[in-house]
Amino acid sequence: MARRSDIQYIRIYTEGTAARKLEPAPAPRRKPKPARPKARKTVAIRVDPLAVAGIAVAVVMLVLMAVGLAKLDEVQQQRQALETYITQLQQENAALQDTYDNGYDLEEIRRNAEALGMVPVEDLPHIQIQVPPEAPDQGEAGWWESVLAFFTELFA
Repeated sequence: MARRSDIQYIRIYTEGTAARKLEPAPAPRRKPKPARPKARKTVAIRVDPLAVAGIAVAVVMLVLMAVGLAKLDEVQQQRQALETYITQLQQENAALQDTYDNGYDLEEIRRNAEALGMVPVEDLPHIQIQVPPEAPDQGEAGWWESVLAFFTELFA
């Protein structure tokens, strides 16, 4: 068997025995463009104005809610203080009422009044007076008269 290096006839090229090798046409030479620095890609962040307005409204509402809670706490403290004050005043009023009720004697007051000239109600004569009922109207006004009376009172 023959070795590979012994086979020499394969590399021989003779004219007309094979298709010609075509050389590619030379490409037209372009002038090199001057190197331009590459433009940096700008990152554009798109903002929706409606979303920004919604966020702003939410922040304002949050602040207002916090202020409202602070005022509510303040009002609750004032209410508690007033309830304590009312309880104190009720106790003081009860004590003063007891002092007032125990501070006078009704029998002594009656004796002093009689000494000044007061007469008991049982000793006075009673007279009944009757008032006669009013006379009824002679006739009711008609529809037109009531309308005229209404406008007369309205513009008088």
